Parts: sequence; C-alpha cells; structure tokens
Amino acid sequence: MHRLDLQRSPGSGRTHKRLNSRLATRGYDIRPHTIWGDSQRVSALPGAAGPGDVYVNQPTITASDGTNAARLAPLGFVANPATAWTTGQSVTVQGFLFNWSGAAWAAGAHA
Repeated sequence: MHRLDLQRSPGSGRTHKRLNSRLATRGYDIRPHTIWGDSQRVSALPGAAGPGDVYVNQPTITASDGTNAARLAPLGFVANPATAWTTGQSVTVQGFLFNWSGAAWAAGAHA
C-alpha cells in the first residue's frame, strides 16, 4: 500500500466552492473490497485462473458439474499453477466452484 502524497489539485475554474472543501485530498492506492471478501480477486477475463479467482461474467456456466467443467478450457481458462491444486482450492465461475485436477477442470473445490 503506497501513499499518494503527490496529487494534483483540480484545475482552476473547476472547483466547487463549498464549506469545508479541500483542493486536494490524500488517499491510498488500495482497491475497494469485493462483495465476496478481502481474499478473493474478481477477474473480468479468463486466462491464468488461479485458486481464489472469481469470474462473474460467464453466462454459459450454469452449474458446478462435469459438463460445465469441460466448457472452461474452450472459454479460455488456463489453470495457474498447472499442477494439481491442493485440498480446498477452487475458482468461482458465475457463482459455481471448479478446480484443476492436474489434467482437466473438475467440478467443486479440490478434494
């Protein structure tokens, strides 16, 4: 987490004159928390899918089963790491859990 001490003040003529307004504020460069909690990252596009990643924009995934697990590779999901994941690790796609068995995508969290 890095401080953003060097922020520019708004350009002249663009400020709104209000009581207690500041020309420039100091903040931090952290991302807001996701609705799923602090430990998960929301990813927009498939790619190197790792344990804990969350993908919310995949309407073709409708359940956590073998048929939908087989759809992940053609959609562009690549497991990272490519070795078998450990117990409990998974990615969340459209609200359903999937894991990498070391050879293919499987439904649910890794057992």
